[in-house]
Amino acid sequence: MTTISIEEFCQALACAFMRAGDLRPDADGRIAFIARRPTDRNEDRLRVELDDVRDLVTRSRTSPPSGDDIVELSILELDGEPGRWRVRFNPWYLHEIEFHCRRIRVNDAEVAGRGRHLQDWFPARGPKMPPFEAGAA
Repeated sequence: MTTISIEEFCQALACAFMRAGDLRPDADGRIAFIARRPTDRNEDRLRVELDDVRDLVTRSRTSPPSGDDIVELSILELDGEPGRWRVRFNPWYLHEIEFHCRRIRVNDAEVAGRGRHLQDWFPARGPKMPPFEAGAA
């Protein structure tokens, strides 16, 4: 199994765009979405899967985005360890989405390690990620 670090997860999703409605857990407590991140050449696509999502909290300084609105993940924070992750997404510095989850995967690479990383800028270079493969997200 391929793994990525906490920092690589945050760097991969920094300034990526996604549909706001995709941040709602399904009946099984799973969030899955495709994020698109601009690059010098075109864009990277990332399939993100978060399992056993719980304690979802959303705060907004303005009216919250609706389901089909496109949001940018301007600030990302991840801390914890496998089985006990705390995730915080902050689209455009206007909304904050925070939750806990058990497992995180990006393009089938699982986030591993222990610690905390806050990404609030576009990284100088993207992390090495497994290639995107179309699938159920």
